[in-house]
Amino acid sequence: MNYKICCLILLSATLLYPVNLGADLILSYVSSASTANPTATANTTGDGLISAALQQSGGLTANTGGSFNWRGWDTANTSFSEAVAANDSWTFGFTVGASGTGGDVSSVDLTTLSMRVDRSGSGPDDIELRAYVNGGSETSIFTHDYGDSGSGRNFSNLDISSIGPLSVGDTLEFVFAGFNSESSGGTMDLENLSSGNGIEVNGVVNFSSVPEPTSLLMFGATALIGLQRRRKLRVPNSV
Repeated sequence: MNYKICCLILLSATLLYPVNLGADLILSYVSSASTANPTATANTTGDGLISAALQQSGGLTANTGGSFNWRGWDTANTSFSEAVAANDSWTFGFTVGASGTGGDVSSVDLTTLSMRVDRSGSGPDDIELRAYVNGGSETSIFTHDYGDSGSGRNFSNLDISSIGPLSVGDTLEFVFAGFNSESSGGTMDLENLSSGNGIEVNGVVNFSSVPEPTSLLMFGATALIGLQRRRKLRVPNSV
């Protein structure tokens, strides 16, 4: 094995083996006019993931404006469950695929979620976001009472690490619902954060490693040291 081949082995180890240094943005949506875009395609989808569109569940009507804005929230709904049953909700999420450009997916670890929600003066006074894995396991992410105020609110870096880890084939669905609306004409909309996204989900997509990076790097380093010594021994002594 010559010196150039060893260098190529070391280079391959650093390029081909994915190293996660921290959580990444693995899912995001931009809020835009719901009258023109009633379903919003994810603008960021993590490697190895299959994103679902952000959409309302069928009980709401798109409202004018430049954001993902909806009216028709039923005033009879007084809980998350009632709102979901009446289809007064939004959904978004993703499915874990088998592979990506980083290789075969082994698992997905979730870290944080951020979003911004604005209420008109007569829209839903209470909101809640829940997450479901494969339609079963349920986690409440946050609840909020606007106290009759018409204002926007950032929900930043909410801990979602208790969800998962997710495996290949798992589907994660987030369900957002508004209830205790003062008027069916009242609105609620998703607004964009300072980052330009209305929703952001952070986490880590883990990939299976073949071969083991530590073994590969150690092999390459040992071979390089050996070749360097041999090269020195071959250099003739100057007279």
